[in-house]
Amino acid sequence: GNVASVFAQPRERFDFESQGIQVGESVSDVTVYTLDGTPRRLSELWEDQPVLLVTTSLTCPIARQHSPAVEQIAKRFRGRLAVVMVYTVEAHPNGDPSPYADGREWLTSQNQQENILCRQPRSLEERRQRAEEFEDRLDVSVPILIDGMDNDAWQALGGGPNMGILIRPDGVVEAKHGWFDDTTMSRSIQELLEK
Repeated sequence: GNVASVFAQPRERFDFESQGIQVGESVSDVTVYTLDGTPRRLSELWEDQPVLLVTTSLTCPIARQHSPAVEQIAKRFRGRLAVVMVYTVEAHPNGDPSPYADGREWLTSQNQQENILCRQPRSLEERRQRAEEFEDRLDVSVPILIDGMDNDAWQALGGGPNMGILIRPDGVVEAKHGWFDDTTMSRSIQELLEK
């Protein structure tokens, strides 16, 4: 694919902050799956404490890069905040169109260098395998939930490959990043916990 043409797109296309759920709104209760395939309601996550959801996929170099920072936040706020990665549609699949490139394949140089060349999963089982590979490769210890093949969670949250969404125990969005940023998210978490 021609990467230059993708970056020539208007920036709003990658403005995941203004898409999907917004600060002050209640998160829709979609079904996601544990790594062993058990269906869970998203709302079960914030029954007793705030939750940080971070969308991710193996083929998103930015999500891989931010994975250690997500782990650090989970350690720093352990017991006061649940941190969950939501494994979504592959951002840069090999041999299939990227959801971010108007029906064209968009391989990244990082994926080629790291030999992360996988197709877009065609089934929940294939997506589950990708999530396990992500967990193993990046030594992830925070829980990973898998979006269903209808991509309901990904769309409801805003359709970004590495969004960060902080949800209060009442299910309302406290803070949202179109692109996860650990420094500002840590500040938002701290402020929420001090309220």
